[in-house]
Amino acid sequence: MSEKTEEEERERVIRDMLEAQIDEAWDWMLRDPRGKLVLWSMLDKCGLFSFPHYGNSMDALMRGRQQVAAETLADYVFPRGMKVYTDMLLEAEHRQKLLEQAMVETDAAINEENET
Repeated sequence: MSEKTEEEERERVIRDMLEAQIDEAWDWMLRDPRGKLVLWSMLDKCGLFSFPHYGNSMDALMRGRQQVAAETLADYVFPRGMKVYTDMLLEAEHRQKLLEQAMVETDAAINEENET
């Protein structure tokens, strides 16, 4: 084997090892509700779930962020099965309901306090 071929083979092995470690880290993260929450917050920060139109250079920035988020889903979440994504959706829905409930309770407490 030539020296260049040996070097290319070493680089391929290192790249494969790194990809396996990254894949293992994604598996770990997506098994843990906290990991899914972190990913969900990143997807939200990227604007994946909103479609604003600014009519200026912000549109290109938002499309770029949304593209990164979409590629993250396509490359790391969807290959692990749609259940992972649907679990993330259900967990987000549950968090939203808890937030809405807390807001209603807070508003009620404020209104009650203001009436006294």
